[in-house]
Amino acid sequence: MKVIEEIRKAESEADEIVESARKRAQEVVSSARSNSARIISIREKEARISAEKILAQGREKVSVLREKLLEDGRLRAAEVFKAGQRRKEKAVAHVLESFGEFVK
Repeated sequence: MKVIEEIRKAESEADEIVESARKRAQEVVSSARSNSARIISIREKEARISAEKILAQGREKVSVLREKLLEDGRLRAAEVFKAGQRRKEKAVAHVLESFGEFVK
């Protein structure tokens, strides 16, 4: 009988060891999942921040280029306007000269 009691005690201890190991395995898996989720969250935040910085740099470059193009356009428009004014003055002078010859 003593042997049977020892066997039962050993089985009981083995069951406790197995149950303890299962609980520990679940804790490890749970901890790993939690850590993975935390790391993923951190990396996603870092990626978002990096993307925002890249977009901000791109917007700045576009803004600088836009301003340069606008300034170039303004300068070109001013040149065209001046050229038009000179041509207008020449045209008026030519019309007056032609009209003066016609009237004579």
